Formats: sequence, C-alpha cells, structure tokens
Amino acid sequence: MHHAVTFSYTTAFWTWEDWELELDWAALRGVNLILAWVGYEKVLLDSLREIGMTDEEILPFFSGPAFQAWNRLGNIQGSWGGHSVSIAWIEAQFELQKKIVSRIVELGMKPVLPAFPGFVPPAIKRVRPHATVVNGSQWSGFQKKFTEVSFLSPLDRTFAELQKSVISRQMRAFGNITHVYTLDQFNEINPASGELGYLRNLSLHTWQSLKAVNPAAVWMMQGWLFYDKKDFWDSNRISAYLSGVERNDDMLILDLYSESKPQWQRTKSYFGKPWIWCQLHDFGGNMGMYGQIMNITSDPIEALNKSDSLVGFGLTMEGQEGNEIVYDLLLDQAWSAKPIDTRAYFRSWVRSRYSGNFSVPNELYTAWDLLRETVYNNTNLTTYSVTKSILEISPDIAGLVGRVGHYPTPTSINYDPRILNEVWSLFMNATRKEPSLWHNPAYEYDMVDITRQLMGNAFVNIYSDLISSWKSKTENRTAKVTSQSERLLDLLSAIDKVLSCNKNFSLTTWISSARDWGNTTESKDFFEYNARNQITLWGPTGEISDYASKAWAGLISSYYKPRWSIFGDYLGEKNQTSYNETELKAQLHRFEMSWQGQSREPGISWANSSCRGLEVVLRNVSQSWPSIFADHVPDGGNLLEKDSESYHEEHSKLLDTADPRSHSCPTLQGFFVLCYRFEEIQHSLFKSILNWLPLSLKVYFHHFVMTRRVALPLEIVLLVVEKLDLPTLCSLLKALPDFVPLLSTVHFSIRDESGNCILHILAAEGEHELLWQVLRCKAALPDAKNKDMDTTLSLAVSRGNLLAIEALLNRLDVDTNFTNDLGRTLLHLAALNDHVSVIEMLINWTGVDINGQDDRGQTAVSLAAEHGQERAVAFLVMKADTNVRDVWQQLPLHLASRRGHPNIVRILLEQKHVEINMLDDRRMTPLCCAAYNGNPFTIELLIAQDDVDIYLGTYDNRSPLSLAVESGNCTTVKLLLNRMRQQNPTVTGEVDHQFSVELNRRDIWGRTPLFTATEQGHEDMVGLLVSLPEVDVNASTIRYGQGTALASAAKNGRENIVQLLLSRPDIDIGALDIHRRTPLDLATLEGHKSIALKLQRFPLDPDSEV
Repeated sequence: MHHAVTFSYTTAFWTWEDWELELDWAALRGVNLILAWVGYEKVLLDSLREIGMTDEEILPFFSGPAFQAWNRLGNIQGSWGGHSVSIAWIEAQFELQKKIVSRIVELGMKPVLPAFPGFVPPAIKRVRPHATVVNGSQWSGFQKKFTEVSFLSPLDRTFAELQKSVISRQMRAFGNITHVYTLDQFNEINPASGELGYLRNLSLHTWQSLKAVNPAAVWMMQGWLFYDKKDFWDSNRISAYLSGVERNDDMLILDLYSESKPQWQRTKSYFGKPWIWCQLHDFGGNMGMYGQIMNITSDPIEALNKSDSLVGFGLTMEGQEGNEIVYDLLLDQAWSAKPIDTRAYFRSWVRSRYSGNFSVPNELYTAWDLLRETVYNNTNLTTYSVTKSILEISPDIAGLVGRVGHYPTPTSINYDPRILNEVWSLFMNATRKEPSLWHNPAYEYDMVDITRQLMGNAFVNIYSDLISSWKSKTENRTAKVTSQSERLLDLLSAIDKVLSCNKNFSLTTWISSARDWGNTTESKDFFEYNARNQITLWGPTGEISDYASKAWAGLISSYYKPRWSIFGDYLGEKNQTSYNETELKAQLHRFEMSWQGQSREPGISWANSSCRGLEVVLRNVSQSWPSIFADHVPDGGNLLEKDSESYHEEHSKLLDTADPRSHSCPTLQGFFVLCYRFEEIQHSLFKSILNWLPLSLKVYFHHFVMTRRVALPLEIVLLVVEKLDLPTLCSLLKALPDFVPLLSTVHFSIRDESGNCILHILAAEGEHELLWQVLRCKAALPDAKNKDMDTTLSLAVSRGNLLAIEALLNRLDVDTNFTNDLGRTLLHLAALNDHVSVIEMLINWTGVDINGQDDRGQTAVSLAAEHGQERAVAFLVMKADTNVRDVWQQLPLHLASRRGHPNIVRILLEQKHVEINMLDDRRMTPLCCAAYNGNPFTIELLIAQDDVDIYLGTYDNRSPLSLAVESGNCTTVKLLLNRMRQQNPTVTGEVDHQFSVELNRRDIWGRTPLFTATEQGHEDMVGLLVSLPEVDVNASTIRYGQGTALASAAKNGRENIVQLLLSRPDIDIGALDIHRRTPLDLATLEGHKSIALKLQRFPLDPDSEV
C-alpha cells in the first residue's frame, strides 16, 4: 500500500497521530505490506557524510517536504523559494519513521523500507573523482539546476558502498524487521543507454548490492516506467532490465495502474517476476467522485486466473482525497475468488459507515446505489482517473471542459450530472428521518463532498454561458459578460462557504500542518511556501501548474476566485479581436506568483470561518441557487404530530432566520416559548421538537446556559442534555460543572463512534478535576469498555494522564485487575508506552504483580524491552525478575537483542544473575539473536561478558558466527572473530583448534559460514573469510549436491566471489559435486561465459580481466 508520491501529496506534513490512524485503517483492511518511506533523507545524509561529503554539499540537494518524493525518484533536486530543509527537520522525520515502522510491525504488517537507488548530489565528484556519475534527463520542463539529477552507476563500487550504508543504518535503527526494499531508478526518466547488456548490468549490480547487505533482500519497484515511457521500454528492454535480477523471487513489481493501463499482459507477467495488481485511481490528490468498480472487481480475478506470478493486490493512489469506497472495495476483493456483488457490498458499506444507535434511513442506501451505478462505475476508459472541476484550472477561453486521459488532469463528467441532484436530495431527506446524522462525521464529510461535486459540475454551465456571452455580437455583450462573471464568482463564494464547514476541505488544515513542522519563523514560512506551491504552481514558475489543485475552502476564495475575477475583467475589456492570450496569462501569472509568498496570519482560518452549521449553510445555499439544486431545495417537512402543526408552523418561521451569534435570535425566542410552556405540552411532543431542533439545542447551550443568561426548569434541562451528542455534552460539563450532579445512567450511556463514554473522553484528555467530580456520580461506571475494550483507567494509563489515574484509583469500585484482549494488565500498558511515573503509581497504589504475564507470557519489563522503552526498563528492573520467560522461552534479554536495543541490553546485563546463555524454544541465545539482527553495538555488549558462550548454537546448529555471516554484517563477524581469538585455553594449541572448528562449522544443511556467505552473495564477507587461513575453502555441503563454495558461485554467476575464492592457493577448482560436475561444468551449463573462461585459464592467469 502507498504510492511513492503519496508521501508528498498526502502525508508530507503528517504527525504521528495522523500516521496512527492511517496504519490502523490499513491493518483493519488486511493490508500486509506497506511502504514506509519517511526519514530517508537522514539515512542518505549520514551515508554521504561517511564518505566525506559535507552538509553544505548535501543539504541543498534535498527538496522540501511537498516535493521530496520526486527528489527520491531522481526527477528533481534542491528547493525553490529561498530556503532548504534543515537538519532539525531531517532528524524529526527520522524519529517519526521509527514510530511508524514500530507500529507497522506491531500491527502484523511488513514495512517496505527505502534502498539506495543511485541519486546523489553533484558534489560527490569531489570525494569520489573517479566515480561513474551521469546526469539524468530534464523532467517536466524544470530548469536545469532543479533537474538532470546526478545518477551514480550501480556498476561503480561507491554504489555498493552507499547501498550497504543505507540499508545497514536502517537495520541498526529499526532492527531486522523486513527484507523488502523500494528502489526506482527510472521514474519518468530514461536510462543513459538502451543497449540490452547495459540495462541488464544496471539491474544486476543493483540487485547484487542489495543481496550483499541483506541476503534475503527483495527489490520492490513500480512498473510505472513501462507505461509512462513505453516508447523506450519495448519488450526486449524490459526483459533485459528485469533479467539482471537472477532469482525471480528477489523482485516484486507493482503493476501500478492495473485498473486502467495494465502492463502485465504485454510484459508476459513481467517475465515471471512476482507482481501486484494495483489500483492507482487518483493523480496529484485530485478531488472528484470517480471509480471503476467493474474493473476493480472483475479484472483482478482475470489476472489471478491468467498469471502464475501474480502475488497480491494493492492501492497505489498518488493522493488520498476521498472516494474511500473504491479503496475498501479492492481490499475486500483481494480476499474473494470471484467478483464481489457490488450492490450487496455497497449496502453493507453504507450500514457500517453511518449506523450508530439508529437504523440507517433507506434514502442513504438508495443514494449510494445511484452512485454505484453511475459515478463509481466509469466504463468510459478515455478518462482513466479521478477528474476535477474546471474551477481549479487556470482560466482560459477554451480547452478546459471535457478533457480526458490522465494528464493534463481530466475534467470530463462521465455520467448524467442530474444524478447528483437526486443523490443530494436523498441525503438531505435522510436527516428528516434521522436528525442525528448532522452530527455524524462520515455523513457530514459525504454531504460536503457531494455538494462540492454537484456545484463544481454546475460551474461548467456558468462558465459556458460566460464564454457564449463574450463571443456574442449583441450590443449588451459587455453587460452580459459582467453579469455572468459576477454569477460565476458568486458560485465560487457559495462553494467556499460549504467547504468551510468541514476541516477536511480546508486550506487551513494543510497550511497549519506545514507550519507546525517548523521550529523557527524562517522554517515555518519555508514549509508554508512548499505547501502553497505544490497545490498551485507546482514548481518555481508553474512547471506543472494546477496538477495537484484542491477544492478547499480558502484556496477557492483566495486563489481560484481572484484568478477567475481577473479572467472575467479581461473578457469584459476585450472582444475576440483584441483578445491576447499571452497578455491574459501574464496577468494571471503575476497574481499566482504573488500568492506563493503570502503567509497565513496567526489566528486566521479558512475552516468554519463563516459556517453556522452545515444544515443551515446547505439550506441557504440551495435556496440561493435553485438553478443548481432544481426542485430539491429542503422545505423542513412535516415532522410533528398533526395536533402540533400550528406550533410547528409558528416557530419554523423563527428558526429559518436564526443567527447563532446573537443571544436574541428568533430561533431561541421560539425555543424558549416551547420550554416555558413545557407543562402544556406532552413529553413525547417536546422530545419530537428536540429531535427537530439539533442546531437550536447547541445554540441554546453555548450562548445561554453556558453564559447563565437564562434559567430553565430542571426537567427541561435534563431532557435536552439527553439529546446531545458526546462532544457537546463534554463541552457543556467543562463549561458548567454544576451540571455534573444531574448526570444519570442515560448520560453515561451516550457514546461516540469509538464507543467512548464521558469518562473515557475526560480521562484521555486529562480533564482530571472534572473527572473527579463525574466519578462521584452514582451512575458513573468507570469500568465500562469502549470498542477497543479499554476502560477509563486503561485509557488514562496508556495516555500517561497521572492525575486522571489518581482520580480513578480513588474510586474503591474501580477494577485495577484490568486485562485487555491480549491479557495485558495496566502495568503492561504503562510499560509499553514508557510512562515511568504511571508504573510507579500502579506499583505503589495497587500492589500489582510486577512479574505478571500476558497471554504471550510477557512481563511488563519484557514488553518494554522488546519495544525499546528504555526508561521503563530501567525503572522496572529495580524490582522485577528479568529472567521470566515468555511462551517462546524468551527472556527480556532475547527480545532486546533481537530488536537491536543496545541501551536496554546494557541495562539488563547490569542485573545480578542474568542468564546470558539461556536458550529459547529455537535454541537461540541472546547472542544468537543479536548476531542474526546484525546490530554491532548489541554484539559488543554481549561478547564483553566473561560468561557468554560464543559457540552455543541453534537447533539447526547455526552458531552466532554463522548467523552473523548470514546477516551479511562484516562488522559483527569481525567482533565475534576477535572475541574467539581472546579465549584463554589451558592446553597449548586449543584455541587454534577451536577457532578452526568454529570457522568451518556446518549447520544441519551442511553449510559452512563460507558457503553461506557465497550462497547469499556477500562479497565482503567472502573476502573476509577467505583471508583467514583456517577457513576450508574446499568444504562441500552435505546437501545441495555436495558442492563447494566455488561451485555455488560459479553456478549462480557470482564472478567477483569466484575471483576471491581463486585467490586462495589451496582452492580445488576440480572438486566434483554429487553429479560429478566441476565448477567449470556448472558455469558453462548456466551460461556464465566470463566465469567459465576464468576457470579454464586458472591457474595460468587467475587475475586476468575477461
């Protein structure tokens, strides 16, 4: 899941809270492989520093957050706008990546980490003057200084050096958590040569560089280049490039645009390489309702039946801006062997999306079924992806309406626009049956989105009328143009007003998120410039202008509307004879450039700036634009009983003129009439009126009760409070804590969409004083659980809210023996989140069992050790038993060693009686775990212990040395070798003998460390082992045809390793395998001509170049 450029279009300014939601969403939908590309700049920065480059040479190479994806893909370099990224931002992004990767693993998914593709700052030639570096081609019209990115040839030894550094640094930081790496070298740029041998060598050496660091590495690449540059990438060139990866399973290709432009057929299923059927769907984060539900339910099944190398289905949209239904649909289709019944699926999806404590109105099912049959069932594949409204495109007299293809972004409407009128009406009518929908976040989002699309479609008609008026030759032409232009601008204002009612459609959200990442005024302004530029000019001077435009409140009013105003004024001044396109574009460009450098003043927001509530705004907008909303303007309906019709008529007139900002508005006067005449009205009728007046209730509370301007009978207050949603109820209690004693069981039963009650919200937000008061209510149930099975206390513990925890612990009836669905106690939760003060409080107050185990047998210290929570471990070890095993017989020391947490390993080793040689259920010691992880700092700590057994191996007879060799980390192997040499034997010569035995130790498959290093393609490791005279270079495996390391290298085409092995004078080039084949026979049989020739000439001239 995720496209490479999603990290700029959607997630560029995300916080950890945003990523938490994203990862939860993915895990809940069965995603098991997810791109984790945040923080790559930190890894590359440190790797380039390592070879001698300075920060002054490196930092100007990086692009800003909104453009970093294309910097990583080799399309652009540097930043425009006067600044560049800072070290502080790079470090912060890497810290964020640590959290992201940890959560991905915790949720059972596999992260895809970045490998080094070859793109480097041009100044690399200073430190590596002989390196083979070529300039890439120009991209999308950018100036040379921002493109033609330097590409380090994979055939150059510096490439392998940087690859090793990039991957090793991530393994040290995150642990050995994945073998899948993303690496794209020719995204929308062509190789320097189309010669087949050249293309194969590029991929061969790239693949070998990956395998040299991680023997199990899988190279994941996007297949976009084969579509985008199809004139270059013919079948032969594709085959040559892919053939460099000699093991099919070592590559994974994303057929990026499968729903519209699949490439798997013409590439013969990528010539046998594993591939994933992907839905791209959205370019640039465009905002339009669009889908191809027929294709995404039937085409994957066709591919599954026709391709033997299809291994999965994925989402690769460039931006995530709505249309969630089509993404959910594909991820569910992935689990079905036949096309999903979309009618039944949509109905189930609607029920899940909106249902709460009510039955979903039939109008919503009907509306979504209409969308299913039309808007989301595009079969006109001249329009390949999400469309946008022309209001977002730079004004012109032609070329805007009905665009198809995928770039420039399509604007065609592939359904009868009147369908959306019907859908909009059904959505409005649904609230008459269920008024609480107005407080449902999903409904509010969808209502705004549908209105946006409906009004955006209508913009085309007004634009067409404007152009027709301009082209007319009537006397009143100028007056007509002026009138139509004003109407067009009024419509933009109306759309902006609707969008301002939801933060997901606001420019404020985007810019605020950008500025929040800055730690100085300069950096905040730079990030804001980045954010503004991407969604408008997309480049220093508009190289890809409007590609990533957005229908957002604030962007419409401050950018699109002024552009259309300039356009309308120009048409009013010029007729067809005097019209000058260059002159008009220059005027527009001056405005567009000036907008880039503006900065949002503190406190100014485009979200909810004029929104009085979506219900009121939609009513007013629809009444103001009958030509758009036709006969679907809401009239209020007949909602009360017949005997209350006069009451309804009298007060509905007052409600229509309500102003929430005024304490004397007619709405409230009418409502108070009802309240003070409560005794004259039946309870059932009064409740019905409350259902009909959700807006008035909120106005009433926020502007009267909370300011104590009006006193009402207590019975009325209680009835009204029962009708509030949870956020409004919490807001009321915070403003007027005097209401707390009035709370009853009914109030504690009010839940939000996550199942939280009042207590959950107050505990999570740290509202401890109010929580103290609420807990005194007899009706309060502190042990009530939400949908995640969290109690109020467990939620407060997880969030680390000490005072809230104290308030809860003072309730004698609170359950301190809580366990969640994993059997984890409150102490586990505190340790997992590194809340030391909470741990101390729980131990002192509750007498919790500090060595209590969860369902996996993990104690609190074990869980903290596994997840790198250093402070928690340091506190817990003072009292906890660090030798408690989990169900896999692992100690905390095993887990910290396996995950590569050296500081925690150090803390654990300082404890008395630590069982450093304990075996888990796979017979792995902590040293084995550390060796397999490849973290040299952890290895160093463990082997420094006098009583560590450096020879104790696993169930399959792999010693720490064997495991370190397999991980491909020469540093850890050298550490182990030095430690082995330092043993102090009592018998002369014992060390040499033991050392020799260990160097040639065989696992249960008969592999020696040298054979393993050769098989995995670790050239540096082979070189290290061959340099040791104790290593038997002629040892043959018991299995694998009884071949030697030389036979393996010759068979698999590892020429450099063959050369290393031939450097040993005792090498036996005539060793026979079980089939009586020599290494020369195997090289000849596999077609490795240069290796065969080298073996034929040996030992006459083993160093000769072939």
